[in-house]
Amino acid sequence: MAIKDDVVGFLQSDTAIDKVNFEFDGFQVYPSAYKTDIAEAVKKGRIGVRIDTALNEGAGASYDLRYNEFRLPPGFDVSKDDPASLLLHEATHAHMDLQAIGSVPRERSEAIAYVAEAVFRGAKGLPPIGGPSAEGAFMRRQAASMAAGILAGGYKVPGQAAGNLMATLRNEPHYIKQTEDDGPLMPFNGVPGEP
Repeated sequence: MAIKDDVVGFLQSDTAIDKVNFEFDGFQVYPSAYKTDIAEAVKKGRIGVRIDTALNEGAGASYDLRYNEFRLPPGFDVSKDDPASLLLHEATHAHMDLQAIGSVPRERSEAIAYVAEAVFRGAKGLPPIGGPSAEGAFMRRQAASMAAGILAGGYKVPGQAAGNLMATLRNEPHYIKQTEDDGPLMPFNGVPGEP
């Protein structure tokens, strides 16, 4: 099977995605965003999938807003827990792009994606992925704490918890570098083509 088919298969069939249902700082994340909206956009070629040997160092997956595509490293295997978790994180960015929500502060976009990743991992009984920095590991633990509340029946991430996670992200070295390189806002301007 081609990597595109693997991505679609994962999005449509992984049962942990059924638990990824929450609201963070006014933005709603829900299972059909992945299982239907993103999966269909990938099937129809509105969102591309490609293997990219030039991914940023340490990136296990990426969603490129400029080209509306998932960029995955060589050897990417969505049947393994960590790659699947990273793809789910990036698919959350694709969801924001499909919604055409406009320019969003990087820390808000990333916080939403980290909580989605944490809910997915929590639904599988997995601990947070370790981070390349102390801040990275801490933010994933913060997201895991929010995910535990969601998995226990909560829906809306409390404002203070959301604000704390976004503050942590503003201080994480990887995102400081991205902000210096690309600016503080992520432009979710939509994905061309018919839904």
